[in-house]
Amino acid sequence: MILIKRMMKMNYNKTIAILSLAGIMLFPFAGLAQEENNGEQPLELTLEPIAVENVFCDKFSAWTEKVKNRIVENDAKLENWRAQNLNKRMERLTAQDGKSEQNRKRWDENRTNHFSKLEEKAQTDEQRQALIKFQESVNAAVSARRASMDAAKSAFREGISAKLQARKSKTDEVISAYRNGIDGIIEKINADCDTGADQKELRTTGMSALKNAKTKFQSDRKAIEKVNVSLETLLSTRKKAMEKAQADFKSALEKAKEELKSVWPAEKPAEESVE
Repeated sequence: MILIKRMMKMNYNKTIAILSLAGIMLFPFAGLAQEENNGEQPLELTLEPIAVENVFCDKFSAWTEKVKNRIVENDAKLENWRAQNLNKRMERLTAQDGKSEQNRKRWDENRTNHFSKLEEKAQTDEQRQALIKFQESVNAAVSARRASMDAAKSAFREGISAKLQARKSKTDEVISAYRNGIDGIIEKINADCDTGADQKELRTTGMSALKNAKTKFQSDRKAIEKVNVSLETLLSTRKKAMEKAQADFKSALEKAKEELKSVWPAEKPAEESVE
């Protein structure tokens, strides 16, 4: 569970673009647990503020061209970051599955060896028949527990993916709405410049509109649910499912052992470690 949380913090913790009159900033977006917080420093790309009122329109036109270029650059960086983190997540999941499979093979070998030793000690047909039934019961219990744990693991991963996708979509919506708002402000300022509006007043109203747009963007950004908070329900659900799978396994194993003891000296069967 700690590994999952740390991972989520490291991989699903970042990114939202903030555009302003003075420049464009791409902020790390807080978030995936361990998961796993190696915070990433914000990338700040600044432009010179437009300070001289009587040349505002000329300066503003040049500034908008720089803005467009920065937007393209930041979009590329954001997509690259997302692709890298997706690859890292898939690599971690593959490694986890590989380790789990290795453990299961080792437990299967240990259980088979234990059964072989019991077979060597069987002296009567009744004991041999009881041992066959014991083996079938244990193997069925192991299979049932693995199926339950695999289902819990899959549900947990699917839940994470769904929340991350929803968060990504919401983040993109917020960024898109902010950029569209900025575009609308820029278009109006350019139109007012073309009609010869007072540049001092235009600068004041334009900067106020841009500031308000940025404030709304920041508010919308904070409203997005953080992944590490929403993970608690998924983690709790997975924990309960795995605890039940383990309890059911132990119950089935105890029943198989009691049946074996009726015709067999007390033996402690090989048990799998908790997955």
